[in-house]
Amino acid sequence: MDSASLHSDYLPNMPEISMDDPASLNLSTWLGHVRTSSALPVYVIIDEYDNFFNQLITRHHDHLYYEITSGDSFLRTYYKVLKAGRQTVL
Repeated sequence: MDSASLHSDYLPNMPEISMDDPASLNLSTWLGHVRTSSALPVYVIIDEYDNFFNQLITRHHDHLYYEITSGDSFLRTYYKVLKAGRQTVL
């Protein structure tokens, strides 16, 4: 069963998500579909990210910290996609 039919009751007409595509592209596709559909709002709660980074720094894995947080790293791209996909309701 593909991802589109797996959740069709909650998010009908969902475009296919390919595991071969970058996670940021899949997230962007999913957020775009949620935004333009009649789906319920999505809330993303990110907890303990600071603990993860503190562990890298205190264990002297500075190189890994910089690799994850600088340039066009996965994590920075992930947060950029989340930020671009958000919709502010006043």
